[in-house]
Amino acid sequence: MEIYNIFIRLLIVLKITFIILALIHFFDVINKTTNTELDINVEYGKSRVEFIFTILMSVLIMYLFYPRREKPLLINNETKLLLFLFGAVLIITARWGYFIDTSKWVGQLQDSLR
Repeated sequence: MEIYNIFIRLLIVLKITFIILALIHFFDVINKTTNTELDINVEYGKSRVEFIFTILMSVLIMYLFYPRREKPLLINNETKLLLFLFGAVLIITARWGYFIDTSKWVGQLQDSLR
Protein backbone atom coordinates (compact mmCIF):
# COMPACT_ATOMS: atom_id res chain seq x y z
CA MET A 1 0.00 0.00 0.00
CA GLU A 2 3.01 2.28 0.42
CA ILE A 3 3.58 2.43 -3.35
CA TYR A 4 -0.07 3.39 -3.81
CA ASN A 5 0.29 6.32 -1.39
CA ILE A 6 3.47 7.51 -3.10
CA PHE A 7 1.68 7.27 -6.45
CA ILE A 8 -1.23 9.37 -5.14
CA ARG A 9 1.17 11.97 -3.74
CA LEU A 10 2.99 12.13 -7.08
CA LEU A 11 -0.32 12.78 -8.83
CA ILE A 12 -1.16 15.54 -6.36
CA VAL A 13 2.26 17.17 -6.91
CA LEU A 14 1.74 16.99 -10.68
CA LYS A 15 -1.68 18.60 -10.39
CA ILE A 16 -0.31 21.41 -8.19
CA THR A 17 2.52 21.92 -10.70
CA PHE A 18 -0.02 22.11 -13.53
CA ILE A 19 -2.08 24.69 -11.64
CA ILE A 20 1.00 26.83 -10.95
CA LEU A 21 2.06 26.71 -14.61
CA ALA A 22 -1.48 27.50 -15.74
CA LEU A 23 -1.57 30.53 -13.41
CA ILE A 24 1.78 31.76 -14.73
CA HIS A 25 0.48 31.46 -18.29
CA PHE A 26 -2.77 33.18 -17.30
CA PHE A 27 -0.84 36.15 -15.91
CA ASP A 28 1.28 36.24 -19.06
CA VAL A 29 -1.91 36.47 -21.12
CA ILE A 30 -3.21 39.28 -18.91
CA ASN A 31 0.09 41.15 -19.20
CA LYS A 32 0.21 40.46 -22.96
CA THR A 33 3.61 38.73 -22.72
CA THR A 34 2.61 35.47 -24.34
CA ASN A 35 5.35 35.13 -26.96
CA THR A 36 8.27 35.44 -24.59
CA GLU A 37 10.71 32.60 -24.03
CA LEU A 38 9.43 32.18 -20.46
CA ASP A 39 5.82 31.82 -21.59
CA ILE A 40 6.77 29.37 -24.34
CA ASN A 41 8.64 27.26 -21.77
CA VAL A 42 5.70 27.49 -19.35
CA GLU A 43 3.28 26.32 -22.06
CA TYR A 44 5.64 23.48 -22.96
CA GLY A 45 5.97 22.40 -19.33
CA LYS A 46 2.24 22.70 -18.76
CA SER A 47 1.43 20.46 -21.71
CA ARG A 48 4.00 17.88 -20.58
CA VAL A 49 2.72 17.85 -17.01
CA GLU A 50 -0.86 17.51 -18.27
CA PHE A 51 0.14 14.58 -20.49
CA ILE A 52 1.98 12.79 -17.67
CA PHE A 53 -0.95 13.43 -15.31
CA THR A 54 -3.39 11.94 -17.85
CA ILE A 55 -1.26 8.84 -18.33
CA LEU A 56 -0.78 8.30 -14.59
CA MET A 57 -4.48 8.84 -13.90
CA SER A 58 -5.28 6.26 -16.56
CA VAL A 59 -2.92 3.83 -14.82
CA LEU A 60 -4.65 4.59 -11.50
CA ILE A 61 -8.09 3.93 -13.00
CA MET A 62 -6.87 0.65 -14.46
CA TYR A 63 -5.45 -0.33 -11.08
CA LEU A 64 -8.59 0.62 -9.16
CA PHE A 65 -11.00 -1.08 -11.54
CA TYR A 66 -9.00 -4.18 -12.42
CA PRO A 67 -11.73 -6.76 -13.13
CA ARG A 68 -9.95 -9.83 -11.75
CA ARG A 69 -9.20 -8.44 -8.31
CA GLU A 70 -10.62 -10.69 -5.61
CA LYS A 71 -11.02 -8.08 -2.87
CA PRO A 72 -12.34 -4.66 -3.92
CA LEU A 73 -10.21 -1.66 -3.00
CA LEU A 74 -11.51 1.13 -0.82
CA ILE A 75 -11.04 4.52 -2.43
CA ASN A 76 -9.76 7.18 -0.01
CA ASN A 77 -10.50 10.91 -0.15
CA GLU A 78 -7.31 11.79 -2.02
CA THR A 79 -8.16 9.28 -4.75
CA LYS A 80 -11.72 10.62 -4.98
CA LEU A 81 -10.35 14.15 -5.37
CA LEU A 82 -7.90 13.05 -8.07
CA LEU A 83 -10.63 11.22 -10.00
CA PHE A 84 -12.82 14.32 -9.77
CA LEU A 85 -9.99 16.58 -10.98
CA PHE A 86 -9.19 14.16 -13.78
CA GLY A 87 -12.78 14.34 -14.99
CA ALA A 88 -12.67 18.14 -14.79
CA VAL A 89 -9.40 18.27 -16.76
CA LEU A 90 -10.82 16.01 -19.46
CA ILE A 91 -13.93 18.17 -19.79
CA ILE A 92 -11.96 21.43 -19.87
CA THR A 93 -9.33 20.22 -22.34
CA ALA A 94 -11.79 18.47 -24.66
CA ARG A 95 -11.80 19.62 -28.28
CA TRP A 96 -15.04 21.59 -27.94
CA GLY A 97 -14.44 23.70 -31.04
CA TYR A 98 -14.09 20.64 -33.23
CA PHE A 99 -17.22 19.07 -31.72
CA ILE A 100 -19.32 22.20 -32.18
CA ASP A 101 -18.04 22.89 -35.71
CA THR A 102 -18.66 19.36 -36.98
CA SER A 103 -21.95 18.54 -35.25
CA LYS A 104 -24.97 18.89 -37.49
CA TRP A 105 -27.44 19.11 -34.64
CA VAL A 106 -25.48 21.95 -32.99
CA GLY A 107 -25.72 23.92 -36.24
CA GLN A 108 -29.43 23.18 -36.48
CA LEU A 109 -29.90 24.30 -32.89
CA GLN A 110 -28.02 27.52 -33.58
CA ASP A 111 -30.12 28.16 -36.69
CA SER A 112 -33.35 27.60 -34.80
CA LEU A 113 -32.29 30.06 -32.08
CA ARG A 114 -31.64 32.86 -34.57
